[in-house]
Amino acid sequence: HVLEESAQTWQKETSLARGLDPAIAGIGGMNRFGRDVQRYVHMDLFAKESNELDALREMNQEGKVTALDTREASTAENVTSKAEVVGGASAEGTEDIAQLGESFGKQGVLVKNPGVKVDWSNVSDHGMQRLEQRGVSEAEVNSWVKNGKALEQNGGSKWLYVTKQGAAVVAKDGTLVTVIPAANYDANMWSTVTRLFGSK
Repeated sequence: HVLEESAQTWQKETSLARGLDPAIAGIGGMNRFGRDVQRYVHMDLFAKESNELDALREMNQEGKVTALDTREASTAENVTSKAEVVGGASAEGTEDIAQLGESFGKQGVLVKNPGVKVDWSNVSDHGMQRLEQRGVSEAEVNSWVKNGKALEQNGGSKWLYVTKQGAAVVAKDGTLVTVIPAANYDANMWSTVTRLFGSK
């Protein structure tokens, strides 16, 4: 009785029964043996279908994992490439920084800072005028001259001291010739800053 009910239920729930050979389906109506055969045929077909579905799921899962691995590998490669580009740019930026002896045209030739100090008792009229017009303090000028990179002019008679904050021209005897705060830098002056320091 249990086998009969199971066979009937199974036949209703699965679509595979519709495709069974009529001879086998007929056995189900003949006797209990026939129903058992029909039941086991259903089970066998269902098991095969389940195995095929499991195999397809496994293949699909492996495909997803492979795709994920490929994306991760691609991402890692891109990150590495970007790091190499950044590192290369950094290295190139370092190489672009001017070396001693390099010419900057009319602005002068890059030399070692000579360590000249501004003689504030001997400031040119032009220098004093620029200090007042451009709102530059003595402390700022002293800092630019002390810490700036020196471009030698007129064969060493004066130097243009350049920093990112401002610049000053000082003669060999300490006379302040002129000052230029960064706010007054033109494109050419910013180009010089970039060559001297690697960035603005």
